[in-house]
Amino acid sequence: MDICILPIEQKQQSLEVDIPKTLPPVIADPESFEHIITNLLGNSNKFTPRGGEISLKVRVDGNRMVIEVRDSGPGIPEEEQELIFEPFYRGEFSTGSTKGMGIGLATVKQMVDLHGGTVWAMSEVGKGSTFTVSLPVI
Repeated sequence: MDICILPIEQKQQSLEVDIPKTLPPVIADPESFEHIITNLLGNSNKFTPRGGEISLKVRVDGNRMVIEVRDSGPGIPEEEQELIFEPFYRGEFSTGSTKGMGIGLATVKQMVDLHGGTVWAMSEVGKGSTFTVSLPVI
């Protein structure tokens, strides 16, 4: 999977990647899987300020692959955390100068659901966000 690092470098963000050397196969269409990861990393890049931190961590938990994308962005108010997965919803922090139609996370959720997985966000305003995807492994 190619991840465009240039925007991260331009914003002087750090990217920490923690992926085990061996992982079991995940039950997913490769293009959909790449879209899920790319969208979550792209959102972290978009909402994390210059000099901020982004991390991608992958682990296996039983018969699930768990992917966490964490950032040091502005965070998401608790009352918006379920709404962000709705099509065309743009929350408080995404209505300013940040471009987007509000369909990225809705598409991620739909793809994850179609693959028998789950996706959720944990966030606190001023402390960043963590998006977690859990997908079945073979």
